[in-house]
Amino acid sequence: MATSIFFTETRDFKLIKSQVLSQEDSYLVYVYADTSNVKIPKELIKELPVYGNSLIWVDTADYDSTDIANHMILMIGQYVNSEEEITFYIASRSAKMTKTIYFLRNLGIPVELITSTALIPETKGGKKRKTRKSAPVDEAGEPIKKRKPGRPKKSESTDVTNETDKPEKKKRGRKPGSKKTKEPKVAKMRKPRTEKVITDDEVNAKLDLYPNIDWNTKEVLRFLFKKQKVARPKLEVKLNDTIKEITNESELVAEQIINQMKEMGLLEIGISGRLKYQD
Repeated sequence: MATSIFFTETRDFKLIKSQVLSQEDSYLVYVYADTSNVKIPKELIKELPVYGNSLIWVDTADYDSTDIANHMILMIGQYVNSEEEITFYIASRSAKMTKTIYFLRNLGIPVELITSTALIPETKGGKKRKTRKSAPVDEAGEPIKKRKPGRPKKSESTDVTNETDKPEKKKRGRKPGSKKTKEPKVAKMRKPRTEKVITDDEVNAKLDLYPNIDWNTKEVLRFLFKKQKVARPKLEVKLNDTIKEITNESELVAEQIINQMKEMGLLEIGISGRLKYQD
């Protein structure tokens, strides 16, 4: 049995609403919602019992557009090797998901992009189209032209006024010699932004707090402590690859170092492998 998997933010859920409700086979919908400022459409709230367990909510309070795209790619990657037939859809009105679609297709993963409800067949309800009324005709069968609202044309006007009787129009504009001169704006000098430099003494002071760690773990922590938190790997997958490059060790050793950092209270792993450094 074929399965359809949809990915959409709450604001774009209406793009796939009718298509999801008409699904005869099984389906899943990953709905990305910012819990700190979530606005779930009222029609979606009323129909939540209809979807049952087919909606999977993903909290995007700490996500940007890149994080959402990475989560979609990660989820699709988990389903690719499934034995059942799966069709993937991404619903988004903006063009920010276009690169994600190209990336997945270049990997040989067919993903459809839904950008408009016009591409989806409506299966329920819908507005009735107004029937077009026929134009009125006269006795000879000729259509009667409706008079457009507004002032009549000169040829239709019955009152003829002399050009001499027309009031003289005042010319708009400034009087000669009254032109204002604009003073040139002086650009304000901005202070150059200086980034804080982490010294070797600061790095060594942090490392001295953990005297019982092995050489590999010490080199990984040295690499991380030299960088600001915003410049460090943000996902567990990225940190795993970074550790393997630093230590030239296997995947197993990288996982052990990550687990050791968690036990030391230096690292927290959130939803979808997002990292939060605690040092």
